[in-house]
Amino acid sequence: MVFLPGAISVHAQPASVSVTPSVNAGDVGGQFTVSIVASDVGALVGYDVVVTYDPTVLSAVSSNFNAAPDVFAGMNAFSVNGYCSDAIGQCQSTQTLLGGSSVDLSASSAQLYSITFQVLTAASANINIASADIAALVSGSIQPVTVTTSNATFQVPPGVTMVSPYATVPKAAFHLKHQDTSVTISAMIIYSATNVRAGFGGVIFDVIDPHGGDMAIQSNLQFFLTPGTSGTVTATYLFANSGNALGTYHIIVTVLRCPDSNSCINGNTVSSPTFFFVKA
Repeated sequence: MVFLPGAISVHAQPASVSVTPSVNAGDVGGQFTVSIVASDVGALVGYDVVVTYDPTVLSAVSSNFNAAPDVFAGMNAFSVNGYCSDAIGQCQSTQTLLGGSSVDLSASSAQLYSITFQVLTAASANINIASADIAALVSGSIQPVTVTTSNATFQVPPGVTMVSPYATVPKAAFHLKHQDTSVTISAMIIYSATNVRAGFGGVIFDVIDPHGGDMAIQSNLQFFLTPGTSGTVTATYLFANSGNALGTYHIIVTVLRCPDSNSCINGNTVSSPTFFFVKA
C-alpha cells in the first residue's frame, strides 16, 4: 500500500479485521450480506483489505465502500480501490483519510465495507480475507500496524420440516389468579433424511395476543446427529409481553433451518390451529 510508510509498529494487542457474520447460509437464488469489520486500532487512518470467495458458488451482486455505516462515510477520504469481481472471485477496498484525520477504534469496532452475495449453487464456500493492511497514527506518524484476520464460511442450510400439530401448549387456559406468568410452547421438527450432514433446527413462534400484538419468540435449537431424526423444541411466552391481557392467544410457526447454531434462515410458515387463552 502506498500510504503505509514506515516500519511495522509493535502493539500489545494487534488490530483485527474480520468477516461478520462468520457463518452464513442461504438457498440457491437467495442473498446474504457480510461486513468487513476492523477493531483494536487506536487511530485508524487508512486500510487496504482484499476478500476472496468462490465465484462458482457465490456472486457479489452489490457492495458498499464509502457510504454509511462504513467507517469513513462522510469524512474526507481518498478511495484508491473499491470493486468486486466475480471473474476472479475478489473484492477490494483501499481508502485513506486526508487532512490529518483518524478514527479511534481502540475500544470499538467499525465496518470498513460490506458485500452482498447471491447464492449460485448448493455448495459450501469460504469467504476469506486474503490480505489486510491497516494504517494508524502512532506517536505522531502514520505507520502500518500488525493485523490478525478472521474469515467466514457459507453453508447450505439443511432441510427441516415441522410435524402437525405445529404448536402445542400443556393446557388450554391459564388463570392469573393462580399467579401463572407464562406458557411453554412446543413443536416437533424432523431433520430431513436427504441432508448430507448434521445441523440444527428450531422454530419461531409468533404469538398473537388478544389486542392483535405480535411477539416472536425463538425456540431452542435442536441438534441432530444424523439426518432423518426428529426432536421437540420449546419456547416460553411471558404474559407480561401483552400486559397480561385476558383473552385468546393465537400462534403462527416458522421453521428455522440452521447449518450452524449461529446462522439460521427461515423455512416455511404455518398458521397453527393451536391457541391458548388467559383468564383472570
